[in-house]
Amino acid sequence: ARSPGPGSGLSAMNLTTLGVAVVLHSLVHVQATSVEAPQLPKVPKVFNAGPDGMPQLPNVEQLLTDYQDVKQELDSEASDLAQHVQQVEASGVSLLSQQKELYDKKLQEQEKENQALVRNNAHVAKEIITARQQNAKMQKDLAHQEKLLSFRQNQLRGLEQQLERSQKFFQQVVDATNFEDAGTPEDVDAVSFLEISKKRKHRAKTSLRQPLMESGLMLEAIRQSANDTETKDGQIITLLTEGFQKLHQAARQGQEVLRKSFQQSFQAGKTRQEALRKQESLLMAELKQTQAAGEELKAKSVKVQDALDQMQRNLRKGGDLFGQLQKVAVAPVKEVQPLLKASSLVDSSV
Repeated sequence: ARSPGPGSGLSAMNLTTLGVAVVLHSLVHVQATSVEAPQLPKVPKVFNAGPDGMPQLPNVEQLLTDYQDVKQELDSEASDLAQHVQQVEASGVSLLSQQKELYDKKLQEQEKENQALVRNNAHVAKEIITARQQNAKMQKDLAHQEKLLSFRQNQLRGLEQQLERSQKFFQQVVDATNFEDAGTPEDVDAVSFLEISKKRKHRAKTSLRQPLMESGLMLEAIRQSANDTETKDGQIITLLTEGFQKLHQAARQGQEVLRKSFQQSFQAGKTRQEALRKQESLLMAELKQTQAAGEELKAKSVKVQDALDQMQRNLRKGGDLFGQLQKVAVAPVKEVQPLLKASSLVDSSV
């Protein structure tokens, strides 16, 4: 090959019109035929050229394809996490509610028994008060009866003394008149009705950024932000784990507080019930004792009343006797003996 000379027809205009490709081809050909031609390096094409011949990077959507997939998965897991938190909360609330319901039921049953004991003890206490009032009234009536009986006994003793004086008087009269035909009056136990027992003594028992830096610091800021995000993600995961642990721990603590509260309330109710039952036992014993004392007073009152009635009957008979004796005292002599022998003056049933 020969070097192109002035007659080769190559000019600047030709170079312009032939285009870049022909020029490059000619240069390569000259380089091949001329020893003095320079060696040019091979230039690579534009990497990943766009429509405008400018290199371009992948778009954001392509770069974020995996990111979006992971994000969607993370969103799903976050939704599952939120749902799980709700389930844990609902389970804890339900468990506490069931336990509380059972505890409340036991406490209510216990208190119902205690209230029944309170009502029963109040009823027994009222019965005791009523029985004591009745006993007090019977005691008062008995004292009145005993006082009246004592008064009647004194009356009877007075009549006895009068009768003795009357006997002496009549004996003197008989001796003074010396009735031969009349003979000695028959020995009649005229005061046999005065033989009454004098033993009358009684007793009674009393309840995530800061804004990104411009120019050269942007990539560093982005990397730092990504690192921070990863760090924060790890912290969030750790916090979530700790949060779940605290959540379960809080649920257990709530159950423990409820259990202790129930035990305290139940024990207090048990102590209250024991006291009420002890109170019931004492009240029943007091009621029985008071009722027994009432029965004793009642029986004693009946005996005293019977004795008083008998005493009054005897006093009436004694009065009748003295009336007859008065008649004897003022009767004519011939009527004295028939009056003395009258059956009304000698009553052996007295």
